[in-house]
Amino acid sequence: MKIKLYDYQEIAYQKVIHALDSVGIALMVMATGLGKTIVSAVIARFFLSSGSGKRILFLSHDNGILEQSYLKYKSILGEEYSYARFFGKKKNWNADKHNIVFATFQSKPHKFFKADHFDFIIVDESHHSKADTYFSTLNYFTPKWKLGMTATPDREDERDIRSIFGKEVVNYDLPEAMANGWLTPVDYKILSDGMDLAMLEAICQEVLVENVRITESQLNERIFIRTRSDEQCKQILDYTQNGLKAIVFCSNITHLEHIMELLPNSVAVHSGRTDDENDEAEIMYRTGKASHILVVDKYNEGKDLPDTDMLVFLRTTDSYRIWVQQLGRGLRLFPGKSKVIILDFVANIERVKNVHSFAMQVEQYGGGGINQEFKLDTPLHLEGKNFSFDFSSQIVNVLSVLEYIHTVNVWPSEEEVKKLFIDRGMNSMDNYIKDRPKIFPHPSNFSNIYKKTFSEVVYGKKMEKGIDWVSEEEVKKIFFERGFKRRVDYDANRPERCPVSADFPRIYNATFNKLMYGKKMEKGINWVSEEEVRKIFLERGFKGYRDYDANRPERCPRSTDFTRIYKKTFSEVIYGKKINEWASEEEVRKIFLERGFKGRVDYDANRPEGCPFSNSFLRVYKKPFGEVMCRKKINEWVSEEEVKKIFFERGFKGGIDYDANRPEGCPHSVSFPNVYKKTFSEVVYGKKMDKGFDWVSEEEVRKIFLERGFKGCRDYDASRPERCPSSVYFPRVYKKTFGEVVYGKKFYK
Repeated sequence: MKIKLYDYQEIAYQKVIHALDSVGIALMVMATGLGKTIVSAVIARFFLSSGSGKRILFLSHDNGILEQSYLKYKSILGEEYSYARFFGKKKNWNADKHNIVFATFQSKPHKFFKADHFDFIIVDESHHSKADTYFSTLNYFTPKWKLGMTATPDREDERDIRSIFGKEVVNYDLPEAMANGWLTPVDYKILSDGMDLAMLEAICQEVLVENVRITESQLNERIFIRTRSDEQCKQILDYTQNGLKAIVFCSNITHLEHIMELLPNSVAVHSGRTDDENDEAEIMYRTGKASHILVVDKYNEGKDLPDTDMLVFLRTTDSYRIWVQQLGRGLRLFPGKSKVIILDFVANIERVKNVHSFAMQVEQYGGGGINQEFKLDTPLHLEGKNFSFDFSSQIVNVLSVLEYIHTVNVWPSEEEVKKLFIDRGMNSMDNYIKDRPKIFPHPSNFSNIYKKTFSEVVYGKKMEKGIDWVSEEEVKKIFFERGFKRRVDYDANRPERCPVSADFPRIYNATFNKLMYGKKMEKGINWVSEEEVRKIFLERGFKGYRDYDANRPERCPRSTDFTRIYKKTFSEVIYGKKINEWASEEEVRKIFLERGFKGRVDYDANRPEGCPFSNSFLRVYKKPFGEVMCRKKINEWVSEEEVKKIFFERGFKGGIDYDANRPEGCPHSVSFPNVYKKTFSEVVYGKKMDKGFDWVSEEEVRKIFLERGFKGCRDYDASRPERCPSSVYFPRVYKKTFGEVVYGKKFYK
């Protein structure tokens, strides 16, 4: 049978022939549905007709794939050549006398044929070739040509099949194929029926408004709930009742049987049925006697059902490779088939990320923009000539939170936390909490971020009693023998095997005060009175609560415990002031100007007693710090043009230089999105924060970092050249964190 290849198939054919002729091996990567079996058959015909060899071995791991390939080769190459099955129950024991042999790895052809028997070996679904059980077969034979073909070359165990077949000489991935119209047009609907919408709304408020830190796993655990199958099936029937045929991917056999009760006119294919029963179900589906074929761990690869109109994902998988393989089941071209509808009832974060990433790749191949902005509570629709992707507003909200996690919410590694703790001479958890930079997590978040407690990260010890900690009696003895006066003194000078005071309840089942003094933290249990606290504060000339906490006598409680002991805040006990009794706006502004404070940090460090902290201005004066001090609202800042002019005229080298020396009416660089609706770089350089907008490459950044002897991200940010982005923008520019670009390490576990 003479067959005419499509243009893209003809290009693939020519490239493979050239590679095989040159080096004897080739790897052909073609998305499911692009006809790689057809292309391989035409290559086989060229091989046999050119006199290069007489015998071909076609290998795969699956009987169904081999049966389809056997029939396809016979129809394309015709009766001029002989064919033999060597798999399943159809083994031809005279296969060595035929031109083309079709065999599974499991049939162990290396046990029956000589190493040099075959001149050409073709391996379908060749990503399986690196499996231990299959590699021995390939390693045994010594053919002249060796061709691997697959839709998904990268294995999840990171074993590289390129060591067998070489680098890809053809690489048509699924996004490119969809965008170019080589497959059936796709109408992909990402549904959010399995989400706790109230919880999602609360998380959006916490993360995007209140800047609460959250991890992907926490997001995944909190928003996804069990979906009602009857609601899902109603949506499926809305389509299939109109004559569409659907493959439905189910989680397990129990789930499949439940769905089968809700979907009339359905058949099932799974491992709990015999091969004959599964074959009969497939025939009923192919002939139109069944509208739905429900599968469990089947049809992931190598199955041709080209008249399928719809795919339904009721199962979750973290594997991008398996999801792409399943997606390919409905994409083959078929007469009268105008499009394939995908209903994806997403049930985990990984699927949301995979579908969005895939959709953006398709749009990019189709000539669309890749810089898609998410708008909360607004659906997202991506469409091209041969594809459309619909993301519900709830899915868009999830993507917004994920974007925040990966661009803002990036934690340092365990090693960096430990190094910071040691390098800065921190003696306790309290010291760490007090002196840690903002990008380092609070100890209460360690279990979520690192899956370890603070002590496990810093000391390598678990926080349970008896795991190498000293006993209660020893702790108490050490405290009094060394003359420690209070908790802070103990934490700052405690021996190595003594836990931080904050961990006493977990280790000794008693608070620090209860263990040392036998006292609880309630009013009346030997604490000094309010009058005595106030008298001590004034007589000793303490300047504020930090000064008081650092030098307070033994029986005076910490400032943070005042509300529990005296039922009043520290300010109410010491100053007799409530939050509405602070100095007026005019007084604060006058003090700020008269004392020559240069900014918020200077003000907070030296403010007089009755002036609130800058971060309390919104509560006290209902205005932010900038509005009180500068009398400027957000629309009263200098214009973009003026900012740009000031930046270049004064020779500022970057955002840090600008922030340190900016004139009064110029906003801080982090406020640019609120003031100008643009980032600092867009205003000053006219560049967006995406790769390809004139930023230096990853390699150049790494080279600059090493050649200039930068010691870390702060050192780099302070001295980086103009076209190098700030470290916090690496995820947006390079799609990697600073650590991954410079050190090859991730910044969070």
